[in-house]
Amino acid sequence: MSRSTKEEAEQTRRRIMQAARDVFHEKGLTRATLLDVAERAGVTRGAIYWHFKNKEDLFEAMVNEVRLPLEAALAASALADGSDPLAQLHNWCTGVLYDLVRNPSTRQLVEIMVFKCEMAAVNGIADRKRACFRETREVLGSTIQRAIDAGQLSARLNVPLAVAVVHALVYGVTTHWVIAPEALDLDKHVERVADQCVGMLRFSPALLDPSE
Repeated sequence: MSRSTKEEAEQTRRRIMQAARDVFHEKGLTRATLLDVAERAGVTRGAIYWHFKNKEDLFEAMVNEVRLPLEAALAASALADGSDPLAQLHNWCTGVLYDLVRNPSTRQLVEIMVFKCEMAAVNGIADRKRACFRETREVLGSTIQRAIDAGQLSARLNVPLAVAVVHALVYGVTTHWVIAPEALDLDKHVERVADQCVGMLRFSPALLDPSE
């Protein structure tokens, strides 16, 4: 295959994936058909089958092109090293939320995965989401523990509880905003959400184990 032919094939593949993202977002994964995608992309169904085995394969490829928001913690190991764990935690929170608000592809993907597809029907996607959650919690846990070791947080902080609360807050804000973006100008308040994540770790007595 010549270089120009390869480039044309890659352009067609990306056009199909963008069309699929738009169609899945509008109709949901179950209702959308490959014919819908082909018509939106301006190609034949045969062209789609040349690149993808079926609709599920197309969806998985589309998902793999865009990070899930909570995977921001893993993408550049932003929380793995450094002398200021709480600053890194704050940066992770802002990175997750700014990516959601300012990256249309990320927002569109989140809306599809949260509201418009049956996860159990798509091979690998549910597993990826569970793995993302598990690995993110592990990174958060190690970062919070490093903050304790550095004297930034109380030694009485219950780390599993703190991880669950931070994780739930960030995930909850992303989901809330995707459902009702008109209810909150999230772009204006990203820093304050991150401040809340750090602040509750530092000051909330409900996250502390009883003193001995």
